[in-house]
Amino acid sequence: MEAEKPKGYYDDLVESLQKANREYNAFNVIAESARQSENTVPFSTKSSICVKRVETTAGSRMLQGYIPPFNATVVDRLIDDGRFSFLGETNMDEFGFGTFGINAETPARNAFDKEYAAGGSSSGAAVATAMLKYHVALAVSTGGSISTPAAFNGVVGFTPTYGTVSRYGLIDYANSLDKIGVMARSSRGELFAVVSDVSGTVQCVLDKAKVTDKEWADIEAGRADGNDG
Repeated sequence: MEAEKPKGYYDDLVESLQKANREYNAFNVIAESARQSENTVPFSTKSSICVKRVETTAGSRMLQGYIPPFNATVVDRLIDDGRFSFLGETNMDEFGFGTFGINAETPARNAFDKEYAAGGSSSGAAVATAMLKYHVALAVSTGGSISTPAAFNGVVGFTPTYGTVSRYGLIDYANSLDKIGVMARSSRGELFAVVSDVSGTVQCVLDKAKVTDKEWADIEAGRADGNDG
């Protein structure tokens, strides 16, 4: 995990996030329960990933009022881990149809310049990740919906191989193409802990404490096997 959060990090998190969200529209839902999560890292979910008892609309008026009676598998895995707590659901292009984050009732705004597009369709996930130092976001990609907004907002987006992460509880754009992935501020710490949890892989494969500096250098250079090719 990355550097330990300063004491009292959560004291004003919800209030400050609600204030910032009025400008950036990163979140559709901010969970009040985040106030009681001092010992965990907050995670958000794209609005197409079902969270129990939280309105999940996939960015569409058609689904307003839909309250899932269950969690998506990825949400259950993070909560069961014990190191993560739900912060809220993030904005997105309606049903994932979009590359710039503008196909939404209230589009998310770029974290660095509100006059620029945030990228899509996981626009809110990228903006939230850029705004919050101690946070990871679950996002979804069909054909660039993680990497595009991550690049637009200067954060790291990880799109796993199709089928690596369970799609149970995902409101699909294209079932045969959708991948649930992760966004974080860096390629170490929380990002790989989340990837390990949601994919069900062995933690030691992804835990920085158990990977040599040379291996991490290769991973971050896109050469996890140590080869240039």
